[in-house]
Amino acid sequence: MAETLKADFGIEVAFTPGTPDPSRVFRSMTALIDSFQRFDKELVQSIDNAIEPILLLEDIEAGSIRTWLRNAISSVDDSALKDGDWKKVVGSYLLKAKHIVVKKLEGKTEITNRNDIKEIEAEILDAARATDIQRIPTYRPLPETKIVQVIAQLGTALAHLTATDSAKLITAEGEAAFNLALRVSPDSLRDLLVKESLSHEAVWILKVKRPDYLGESMWDFKLGDHPMQAKISDLEWLRNFQERNIDVRPGDAVRAIVRQTIHYGYEADIVYEHHEVLKVLEVIELSLPSQGKLLGE
Repeated sequence: MAETLKADFGIEVAFTPGTPDPSRVFRSMTALIDSFQRFDKELVQSIDNAIEPILLLEDIEAGSIRTWLRNAISSVDDSALKDGDWKKVVGSYLLKAKHIVVKKLEGKTEITNRNDIKEIEAEILDAARATDIQRIPTYRPLPETKIVQVIAQLGTALAHLTATDSAKLITAEGEAAFNLALRVSPDSLRDLLVKESLSHEAVWILKVKRPDYLGESMWDFKLGDHPMQAKISDLEWLRNFQERNIDVRPGDAVRAIVRQTIHYGYEADIVYEHHEVLKVLEVIELSLPSQGKLLGE
């Protein structure tokens, strides 16, 4: 660490030499860095939405791959913040929040209780309040959905590694081992936050952005200017489409009966939405200029 005194924290991925799929180590490291970068952007919202965190690369060590990183903090408007070295305080908060999440996941094989998420939320909020940098203290808890997102992202990043690998986070708070045994299902994590689900059916006109030619994935649509994914459960229509009896191209549209299900959390927030095309009523062929516009040409 002597050559990396400017670094705020490090991520280490240890591996057994001579093992196959060497790129797994770099894929995992890249994904972990990306996850923490996104996490930082969410964390500063608890303090002031004008603060912008930036992650800087300080050094990379060989052997076990160890990446040292530094937080750079800026603000477009610091009038709501107290005088003093608030950037250093915010940087310490970001490090503590990372350590909280990784430590809380140690020793778990799965997360089946919403209380685990609430505990992380409470500790991160306490860390935000401890910064004491706001002139008027209005610190906000990090939404549960954001905590679930970062856990899912870390799980995806670690899934590249094998049982003989290991990874850890190194901060001033100490070292915390990433839990490779934790089996994270983004859907099951998300469902922990759902209190109530409401559905309704309606006839919508959806522009087709990307069809699914195999029948196993979601279709990409646009509802007005909003992108939307939906699975088509109209099996007869889908079979005719896959057998090329029906021609649908990107830029065309379909008039369809769509079921929209909105899943609400415990604070009346929308956790996620799900769309299903129950029946395709009509294919609307659009002109070539309209297709080009839709595809961004």
